[in-house]
Amino acid sequence: MARTGEQLNRECSLFSEDSRYLIVCSANYINDEHHHPTFQEIYRNNDSIQPNSKYGLEDYTIHTVDLVDGVLKDSIPFRVDKIYLSHNQGIYLFNQTLAILSVQHQTIHIYLVVDGEFQHLRSIGRFCYEDDSLVLQEFESFQPDRAFADKNINVLKQRILAFLHGAAYRKFIEDKDPSTLNQFYHHFPQLEAMRIWKMQLLDEDHLLIKYSSPEVVTMRILEPNTHYCLFVFYCISTSQVLDVHDSNSQDLVTLYESFTDNFRNNFLTPEARYCSSPSNNRFAM
Repeated sequence: MARTGEQLNRECSLFSEDSRYLIVCSANYINDEHHHPTFQEIYRNNDSIQPNSKYGLEDYTIHTVDLVDGVLKDSIPFRVDKIYLSHNQGIYLFNQTLAILSVQHQTIHIYLVVDGEFQHLRSIGRFCYEDDSLVLQEFESFQPDRAFADKNINVLKQRILAFLHGAAYRKFIEDKDPSTLNQFYHHFPQLEAMRIWKMQLLDEDHLLIKYSSPEVVTMRILEPNTHYCLFVFYCISTSQVLDVHDSNSQDLVTLYESFTDNFRNNFLTPEARYCSSPSNNRFAM
């Protein structure tokens, strides 16, 4: 299955709900002696991350295998990228919907797996809809051929920042206290600099996205889970940010405790979901 030089990742595998198709990934570190990626390949948009010694770029290929016939059904390549494959961190399958997180280019690719073949639905990151670029063409600062130099905030992050600003402004109106709004403006540079670290599908139409600082995302910090991060609930079809919680949110803890199985996706068919947590079994402690 793997291309020349690529090796299958043994810690990354997904099965379709009917158990017929297996999704595996192969990867190969980019060797500068044989393939030196161009600047445009490394920085495909203005949110692309600068590589370092602990954050090497790779070539990836996602494969589907028909376990009944024993044949390779389809493959999709991701060149000069960074996808965390260990423990399926960078890919997530819910029923027929497959989400793949490109950390390097800060893009979530959504595919539909039909009869073992990948059908691309959309890419979420710089744009949320395929025609978003038509709207941005009205601005002089928009450079479609030089995405890395684009001065506009990418659409997904802009929606998150707008949601946070709206929440701070509503609190300012209700409490007549400008401190919350001032705090948003004070931390705006840090919020704008945050990058997608992890993601998962909650169902076919909703994503849970985890943002953190570039130092955490590129593994330049020894204990990344101790650093500040944001958890974003995002609707794919409407491109709407539903809610945002930080890593100290008590509401998020309560939400997780009450709906643990919805986060864990322990079994895809609700009728056959077995009891595994206090969310669906009052005897589980």
